[in-house]
Amino acid sequence: MRRLALLVLLLPIVRTPAFADDAPPGDTPEAPATVDDHPCHAHRWHTGPMRERFAIGFAKGHVEGEDADGSTRSLVGRVGLHRHLELEVELARTELADDTLKTGGGALVHAFGRRHVRPYVLAGAGGGELDRADGSDARVHYGELGVGLQLRGRRLAIGFDVRRGVRAVDDTEPTMTTARMMTPPDDHEHYTRGRLLALVYF
Repeated sequence: MRRLALLVLLLPIVRTPAFADDAPPGDTPEAPATVDDHPCHAHRWHTGPMRERFAIGFAKGHVEGEDADGSTRSLVGRVGLHRHLELEVELARTELADDTLKTGGGALVHAFGRRHVRPYVLAGAGGGELDRADGSDARVHYGELGVGLQLRGRRLAIGFDVRRGVRAVDDTEPTMTTARMMTPPDDHEHYTRGRLLALVYF
């Protein structure tokens, strides 16, 4: 009777799913991976902003030169070449005293870090035309080096940079006065300009 009673007690335990499973001991089924456990989602903050590879914006600044100071406004576009490297294209209009300088150029912008606040360095060059108040024109070429700081979001970025450059002015006047022939002016001018810019990334 004792053996029969013991068998009756053990029978429900033997028929439970935990013992009825054919899997060997210790091989318990793994829980399905959730969306948050996926490796790609672990870097969502870093990879998200880099999906926007093209930006367009507006910049405004001040220019200090050896001969005259002025203000500048420009249309800016940027294309991402690498994670930290961008190509910038700028179309600018600068008012220097009574003269107007219209230029177009490009620059390589290298940013540092992966946070929202990113310092950067740049190097650029370009050219354009100088319209003088007396009606004469001159061709202009320039080169620049600069540093800046950018506050970058997913779509919107604002920044400030300072550039040190040199301009070469090539006069296109057909004739020259006697005074200019005897004392030719220095056609290279060093200048400094600062910009405040806003960009929208797509």
